[in-house]
Amino acid sequence: MQKFVSGAWHARDKTHDIAPILYGGDRKSAQKRLLKIIDSLPRTRTVVDKGDTIHVEFTSRFLRFVDDVEFYFAKEAVCICKTGRHP
Repeated sequence: MQKFVSGAWHARDKTHDIAPILYGGDRKSAQKRLLKIIDSLPRTRTVVDKGDTIHVEFTSRFLRFVDDVEFYFAKEAVCICKTGRHP
């Protein structure tokens, strides 16, 4: 069974915040642009692309660590939540 390292401990640590990314145009176009960028990156796997959420797994090159990143498309910005896994 996989265990996830929660990013919740970062809530009060402003140095690790990920600011929302503003996008122009409609949400669907922004999602397509982001998916195109993600698909061009090595060692990525899109797990969920549903509604206003994209969940992607990024795997490190040498040690094969997996980071889960969720992109939530709000009205005018993309919010990002990242968690790392450990054995």
